[in-house]
Amino acid sequence: MVGFLNAQTKKEQIEILTNRVDSLNRVVGEERISNQNKINELNSTVTKLESQITTLSGNLTTLNKELQESKDDILKKQKEIVENQIEISRLQSELKIKSDSLEILSKPKNYLDKLPKGFSMAGPNGEEGERCFSDLDGDGKKDLVILLYPEEESGGLITIFLSTNFYSRNEFQYFEWTWISNTMGGINCNNGIIEISGGQTANDISVNDEVSLIYNTQQQKMVINSAVNEIYELDKLIDSENKDLVLKTGVID
Repeated sequence: MVGFLNAQTKKEQIEILTNRVDSLNRVVGEERISNQNKINELNSTVTKLESQITTLSGNLTTLNKELQESKDDILKKQKEIVENQIEISRLQSELKIKSDSLEILSKPKNYLDKLPKGFSMAGPNGEEGERCFSDLDGDGKKDLVILLYPEEESGGLITIFLSTNFYSRNEFQYFEWTWISNTMGGINCNNGIIEISGGQTANDISVNDEVSLIYNTQQQKMVINSAVNEIYELDKLIDSENKDLVLKTGVID
């Protein structure tokens, strides 16, 4: 009886142990399945990330290639800009040379090649106006002072051609002067001073004494020589404000 009970007990113990083992196996199996699912999910994530990395690496390679192409294009354009600037400078130099040549060709080579419009060197009786040549502006070139005559009316024009202004800008100075007393010496030039003998202005004002003009280096023009002339004798030719001879400036077209 006792042996039967012991056997019964052992059998039950075995069943219990078997059940426990089965239960553990189920748990372990479920854990394995769960872990495998997690591993599969992680592998899938890793695969996706690797795919993304591959895609991004490809994109980066493409961007680097495009960046290098852009740099090469920039260098090419910079080179073209430099070449264009050099060409522009060359063309500008060539244009300046041609412009200077054209300007030189268009300018009178001598003072009397082209006179102020409407004036002539010959007077009403065919006589030529008084003149003198001298270096008045101190540049080593002879300047000209001459009495010109209007072609269609009476009168005269004291015309002063200074080489510094004439050859660079075709400019000359002038003021109206009807006649010059030849008996008093006409027009004399010496050491930057012009002396014009007494005569008559365009306003019919008689001037008995000589009119003296001197070169002003700052103004680069002839002005009245106040050290010699009496200002009041030339009141119709003098600007009352600055007490200077009204010398007008003209341009030879």
